[in-house]
Amino acid sequence: METSYAIANRAYKAGRKLVSESSDEGFLVKMLFSLTKLSSRMSFLASEQVNLLCSFLGDGKSLPLQKTSLRCLNYMARRVACDFFEHGSVSMLIIIVDHPGLPTEFQCEAVVILHQVPSKS
Repeated sequence: METSYAIANRAYKAGRKLVSESSDEGFLVKMLFSLTKLSSRMSFLASEQVNLLCSFLGDGKSLPLQKTSLRCLNYMARRVACDFFEHGSVSMLIIIVDHPGLPTEFQCEAVVILHQVPSKS
């Protein structure tokens, strides 16, 4: 019988594969939320999820995907003792805060996440 860790890991890997193969923005938004919830309950998946979410923050990604990624990172920061410094997300979040072309809502979300980072370290 498989352990809950093995089942969660398999489900997470399958979800990541679906994300990597899809270009449907609505589907990607839903999957990012689902994978974030799963990884927040299974801390061994948290680092991988932070990396995935950060990959949706760069230039070339749509604003809805960037917004979803920020919301998911905020969720992770509040629920998981995750070392964001290790994942380079702090520098990515600082870039978002300083980026004049992004919506103010994104910058505020990035500040909220950055505010939570020291309390987890």
